[in-house]
Amino acid sequence: MILESNILKVKAGWILLFFMLQFSGFSQFPYELKSKIDYSLIGAGAITLTAGQVISNNVSPLTIQEINGLNANNVNTFDRNAVFNYSESLNNVSEGVLLGTGIASLSLLANKEIRKEWVAMGVMGVEVLMLNYGIAATVKGAVLRTRPYAYNPEVSLERKQDIDARFSLYSQSTSATSAISFFAAKTFNDTHPNSKWKPVVWTGAFVLPAITGWAKVQSGEHFTSDVLVGYSVGALIGYFVPVMHLKKKNEGAQLQFYPQTNGLAMQLTF
Repeated sequence: MILESNILKVKAGWILLFFMLQFSGFSQFPYELKSKIDYSLIGAGAITLTAGQVISNNVSPLTIQEINGLNANNVNTFDRNAVFNYSESLNNVSEGVLLGTGIASLSLLANKEIRKEWVAMGVMGVEVLMLNYGIAATVKGAVLRTRPYAYNPEVSLERKQDIDARFSLYSQSTSATSAISFFAAKTFNDTHPNSKWKPVVWTGAFVLPAITGWAKVQSGEHFTSDVLVGYSVGALIGYFVPVMHLKKKNEGAQLQFYPQTNGLAMQLTF
């Protein structure tokens, strides 16, 4: 009950904060849909989601022999401490922060001027989520890194034999929290360029995925390197999807994805 109460407080606090921030200094809506970019992003998201699902469906759980052969000394020193962690409560906290971040980001729609542009906001949001989950699923299935808790002798054999024990790299929850946070912060930044609340919003964007990542490591779900990769990938997606939709006069750095037959190409231009 205490854990559930804390998670609800996290959600309520950020929802209230983001809701209040919407009433400060709205500027002209700076984004527009661009067919080439939108087709590319949605196509890349669909390809990676499909690839991730296909790969995952062909993965087998760890065998008892493989589990017995796991040795913490074979884990690099940077990540090794995670194998001694295990906490279902902290894993729930990480998922609660992710959910709360997602709900809080929707409070951008509390501003009626942004609500008028709900199609553009919705398309960008869908692109962020598709890319984030698609890329993560593909990498997880391709790399097959064993989760830290599989090395922990205190964790049940049944838990270790779950197929999910093979999908450690990288942290999808950290990546999702980061993508949503940076998307919300970037769109707030661009729609409220003169707002005094921008430092608060950006601080939240940096801190929330860090909390998720910390909880994932402490719960034994992920290695530190898993959450660092997830944090970085999510931040890039969440930040650059809005950048790619800026109207001509507002354009700066551009990140573009190009689906290819043998994978996904990425190009960053300034």
